[in-house]
Amino acid sequence: MLFDSVYMIRGGAYGSNFTIQFFGSIGAFLLCVIDWRFRHRKDYFWVFLTGTIIWTLLELILQLTNVRVMETKYLFGLPIPLPVSLILQGMAEGAFLGIIGLFIGDLMMSENTRKRGVIVLSALLVVIAILSLVQWHPTANIGGDVPSRRDMFNLEPVIFFSMLIIIDLLWLWRTDSAARLRAAWMFLILIVYGAVWTIFEVIANNRWIEVGTLSNLSLAPPLVEFGAFTYDLVVEFGLASLPFLAIPYLLRLINPLGESKTLTQTTLTSRR
Repeated sequence: MLFDSVYMIRGGAYGSNFTIQFFGSIGAFLLCVIDWRFRHRKDYFWVFLTGTIIWTLLELILQLTNVRVMETKYLFGLPIPLPVSLILQGMAEGAFLGIIGLFIGDLMMSENTRKRGVIVLSALLVVIAILSLVQWHPTANIGGDVPSRRDMFNLEPVIFFSMLIIIDLLWLWRTDSAARLRAAWMFLILIVYGAVWTIFEVIANNRWIEVGTLSNLSLAPPLVEFGAFTYDLVVEFGLASLPFLAIPYLLRLINPLGESKTLTQTTLTSRR
């Protein structure tokens, strides 16, 4: 058991139906536009772009090295090539999560908008619960053909995630308390989102943990499954998404107050 591989399984449509990823990407981009329109900053666009690049690169590594094995991917019922699916995954699984965490986290940070943040988060959690439950299966297809099977602790993704965590630590050490608070709220929202989604995917028999080799797979023992899901939530949902915010800060694309350069320059000009 100690030397078995640990696999994360996607058993529902989310692993093959990229129409979901497409609309998630559109929704995240619209949040960028809304924030830019009302707060006159480009923070969200930078987070969206950074998240898309990082997660597309990660998925490229996972799939080219066969760490993640996926079936044919479909968009609006039509098969799509690897480059298209990679970009959609980058936007939907990377940028989307980053934007959702940042958007709701920013609402939660302020007492004036906290109630609105709770409402938005609650509505989102209800939607993802429904989307999971409508794909309910009577049993999990343990060891069978599934839309996606990923070796969680293969060397390549472990190194990649370690690099992202190093970026987190360097930025959190160098940045100010306001940016750290923003990151903390983003992290917390992503953990809540990931936990609820995982719970309902497990209930729907669309997400589970397997151990063994590809020729001999079995359902992971409860303690191993709990540990794998906890790692997924803390590292892959939370810590791996923080660089989407950290890198724009480090590159000074976002100033320490969370405002865009354009807004800051406009404010300074108006005071002269």
